[in-house]
Amino acid sequence: MKIAVIGSGIAGLSASWYLGKEHEVSLLEKHPLVGMDAHGTDLFSNGHSIRVDVPFRAFKRNYYPCLLDLYQEAGIEVRPVDYSFSLNYGDGTTYFGFSTLGIGGNFVPIPYWVCFSNKTSRRIFSDAIRFYEESEKELQSLDGEQLTISQFLSRFGYSVEFEDLYLIPMFSTINTCTSESAKNYPADAVIGYHSSGLKFLRFLTPEKGTRDVTEKLSKRASSIRLSTDPKKIVLEKDKVKLIFDNGEELFDRVVVAAPANQAISILPDEYSREKVLLSKLKYETSEVVVHSDEKFMPKHKRHWAPMCFSLSQDSSTATATILLNKVLPSMKGKAVFQTWNPLVEPSEKDFISRSKFERPVIDLASRKILEELKELQELPDRKVWLCGSYARYGIPLLEAGVSTSLDVKRWVEGSLRS
Repeated sequence: MKIAVIGSGIAGLSASWYLGKEHEVSLLEKHPLVGMDAHGTDLFSNGHSIRVDVPFRAFKRNYYPCLLDLYQEAGIEVRPVDYSFSLNYGDGTTYFGFSTLGIGGNFVPIPYWVCFSNKTSRRIFSDAIRFYEESEKELQSLDGEQLTISQFLSRFGYSVEFEDLYLIPMFSTINTCTSESAKNYPADAVIGYHSSGLKFLRFLTPEKGTRDVTEKLSKRASSIRLSTDPKKIVLEKDKVKLIFDNGEELFDRVVVAAPANQAISILPDEYSREKVLLSKLKYETSEVVVHSDEKFMPKHKRHWAPMCFSLSQDSSTATATILLNKVLPSMKGKAVFQTWNPLVEPSEKDFISRSKFERPVIDLASRKILEELKELQELPDRKVWLCGSYARYGIPLLEAGVSTSLDVKRWVEGSLRS
């Protein structure tokens, strides 16, 4: 079959990889580069050019089984990455954190001394250990009752300090959403991500970066069309027509791997219910700034971890800064940083690049929306499907994008038998 895949983020690349094994796949991307690599930045270090992923991508081994299976199948090598962290007040004072000891590809966390130096930090440490060890059991005791993570923490007596100075700052920045949205995430989704505990910080990253990922996952596409942005999908008997600014083209099947809020306008008119459901999904804008301004880091260099979380002056908002020199072995010399949603601007002389993103966020209402969307996609005689990180209930990360592409593979194969 002739299949169009619209969008080349992880969901579109995955769909292209799985469907391209047996079908003629055209991968369409509106950016001039394949989507996952569209915001990468080239830097020079010790006279050599280094491609820096924007955003830098690291993932927990146990939370990403579909992604790891895909990478292994496509021959994408991964390596362990030290993702130890520090938590810091707005003035750069560190109040919590872990360094690491590398053992056999794992990084064993070792708490900073500051974790025990005052009442607030000790309370956070105690609640963190309890959360990682007991939260799954506490969740099961709810017997299906749905709570936000903030409601869950209150119900089971976790301290305000643990919520506002530890869990929410880290979760909101990792998930690139506001603190308010983070507090309203379903408890089961947050706990599912964090339930592996702190025994080992088992994070991985692609050995050769995102460009290697995009090159290998797009190999099965018959054609890759960059700077291509379909305007409308039209159902025509046993075919699907894509309308472009400069013409139109017929396909047997179409996979829409664009973000939900961008997919609405191009879906066929017959998909009115799908459009309603997609319009109920929430998105937030975030940005990543690459720079070399040290004011984003803790006061003391001994607390310069690979990932440094910082609070605003009133502790209501958080940002995260990655020290690229500690996660990229090839990065030498002057420190270079990547900051999510910076609270202040880097100095002009230290500024390197800025990228903006839209990220889906979920809440307690998302489960029913996504359940109905999946039911619609499983209907017989369908020729157009949706996939993306937003389409799987849970935290919308790389794993969700890959797992929804596996759904699409199953649905496309089923459509051939019907």
